[in-house]
Amino acid sequence: MRLHDLLLGLVILISAVIIYSVAVTFPDQNDGKPGAWLFPCALSILFGLCGIGLMIKGALHFKERPLVTLIPGLTLQGFFKILAVCAFIIFYIECSEYLGFIITMFIVMFLMLMMLGNKLWVALVSAPLATVAIYLIFAKVLLVPLAEGLFSF
Repeated sequence: MRLHDLLLGLVILISAVIIYSVAVTFPDQNDGKPGAWLFPCALSILFGLCGIGLMIKGALHFKERPLVTLIPGLTLQGFFKILAVCAFIIFYIECSEYLGFIITMFIVMFLMLMMLGNKLWVALVSAPLATVAIYLIFAKVLLVPLAEGLFSF
């Protein structure tokens, strides 16, 4: 299903407003520097501006396309792949606290690579490399606390 740019822009704008309203409640750091609220607020403002731009583009081309169209090329296999990605996200949310980020992300990356038709050896090499790269970027560079899970000694 495809949404008209006007509707999609409206959804993006509403999402940006919700994200901003939640993010401004995040606390500042103790030393007076901006805290955890800064990054999501800045991104939500950019997100909202993109939504407004998409709404304007959609309003200019309103009569050319219907508001909602079904994707004619979507097969049953493609639909199940969409559901599988949603299931992987739910799996990560539910299991990351217990298993930890590294194990859970490896499982998700490996299964997604296999689902997309990669060879086994490609998935076995790519999944751990991508997991370690993501872990290093978020945990070591950006200092985002990630779930330790089974690795907490």
